Amino acid sequence: MMRSDDGETIDFSHRLYRDAPPLAQRALRPLKALLRWRHLARMSFVVLTGTLEPGHLPLSILCAARPRGLAYLKDLYFDGACTERPLGRTSWWNARRLARRSGQDCPLMVAELSDALCHYLHPRRWFCIPTWIRGAVNLPLPSWVLQSSSVKSDLRRIRKNGLTYDVTRDPQRFADFYANMYVPHVSAIHGASTYLVPQAYMAQHLKDGDLLMVRKGEADIAGCLIVYDPDGPRLWSLGIRPADGDAFLTDGASGALYHFAFEYLAAKGYTRAGLGLSRAFLNDGILRYKRKWGQRIIGADPNRFALRILHPSPAVARILQEHPFVFTQGTGLYSAVFQLDMAPQTDEELRGALERNSIDGLAGLVLYRHPQAGPVSPGAIPPELSGRLSVRTLNDGASAA
Repeated sequence: MMRSDDGETIDFSHRLYRDAPPLAQRALRPLKALLRWRHLARMSFVVLTGTLEPGHLPLSILCAARPRGLAYLKDLYFDGACTERPLGRTSWWNARRLARRSGQDCPLMVAELSDALCHYLHPRRWFCIPTWIRGAVNLPLPSWVLQSSSVKSDLRRIRKNGLTYDVTRDPQRFADFYANMYVPHVSAIHGASTYLVPQAYMAQHLKDGDLLMVRKGEADIAGCLIVYDPDGPRLWSLGIRPADGDAFLTDGASGALYHFAFEYLAAKGYTRAGLGLSRAFLNDGILRYKRKWGQRIIGADPNRFALRILHPSPAVARILQEHPFVFTQGTGLYSAVFQLDMAPQTDEELRGALERNSIDGLAGLVLYRHPQAGPVSPGAIPPELSGRLSVRTLNDGASAA
């Protein structure tokens, strides 16, 4: 008799399938696939409870994610200041019932799922947000990027502080980069959700890659490992040496890493550089920083944060408005922007919000508005979104069309 525990059920079905004759194996394949799917669909759910400031708005989120994904969601929605109550292991379609039985009122659910499982979600009820999105820039950088006030400010700081660069594969300089630049820099940015690439694994890629080091005088203050994928070079791992008062950041080390890497790769004849992964929430600092260099989105990680609004509330409206995101619909990627209150807004204000959240490489932008909000004036639509803007209400569902 099969036990109810998922792991034991899978083991039993595997043994049954392995020991069966070929004809029986063919008949058992659907059962094996069904049990495997059921195993993957069951996750450990928790309830995250915190308060949104300003306003002291209480919010509980029904959540299932891997440890790093869970840490990221805690940081994103509650700045890490929330309680976590385990509910147990169940499927996403039973999680809401389990939360209610535990006395938890959760207006929002977020579950980290594979893309394959997301295909089973109702597209009008769920937003499927990539856990990571991939970006790239064209080389040499176009003039509109170099003329932007933010990039010009970076270039001024590079010149003012006399920053230079060189490229190396020296093992000692790589060890210094890994321990004293990459590890502290990435850990400071990502906190509890940090994943550190093992040093030995990174060193293997250095054999065919380049370590670009930013220098101030004779000192290495920042570095970037450039790897060469089949489709072109990619800025893989970056790091900045810690200094009192973030002096090297103030000196322009971050901008120098990108500027010098693009300059170096363009001189080698490359016409594109990959910028690696960024979170798919549009207010993410790293994603915004890469956008100023002309990044366009070229793909997404196969895992998703599946988000469902279980019932509307002021806290959910705040969360959605403050954290717009990229989501998948069919084979396309779209940005979702939310304006769920009835606060008056000029065409210029709406246009600015749409421009800030329009990213090159996406199929379009979906603006979710309050059901009683009037139509969007043509004057509020940026030219780059002409024909690519959909205006919907949450009553219409999560679909992009």
